[in-house]
Amino acid sequence: MAIKRIIVAIFLSLLFIFLSFFLSKLINKTLKQKNIEKRIVRLIDRVIFYAILFIGLLIVLGYLKVNITGLIAGAGIIGLTISWALSDIMRNIIAGLLLLIMRPFKIGDKIEIQGLVGIVRSINLRYTLIEKDNGEKILIPNVNTLTNPVIIKETKE
Repeated sequence: MAIKRIIVAIFLSLLFIFLSFFLSKLINKTLKQKNIEKRIVRLIDRVIFYAILFIGLLIVLGYLKVNITGLIAGAGIIGLTISWALSDIMRNIIAGLLLLIMRPFKIGDKIEIQGLVGIVRSINLRYTLIEKDNGEKILIPNVNTLTNPVIIKETKE
């Protein structure tokens, strides 16, 4: 009976590995067709890939009758602690992802946000860089860019 269980566990492991690769490639292809920035596609791709592998690991360990309660509880506590400690960074990263996907403005556009007027020089996962007319460069956290009104003064065509 133990050999049968091990063979099924190996099969399940291979199935989840295949599923991870397949969904990763599918999501990668779909997001690239939508002209989403490469690094964003890669980030989403990797998160989904490892999430499926982790779920597969838990299912295989459960099938092998390994007590995974402590593992799940530990992962939950670690996840909660990390998310609490990095909440501001994560809010900016999520806002950055939304800005890069939605593209309410683009590099070269002249915008006004929170009373600051400048030309968008870059948009990354944590902040948007604008340059004022006097050459001064300002980093605006993406959560502020996403949650405050943005006036697009001029668009770069």
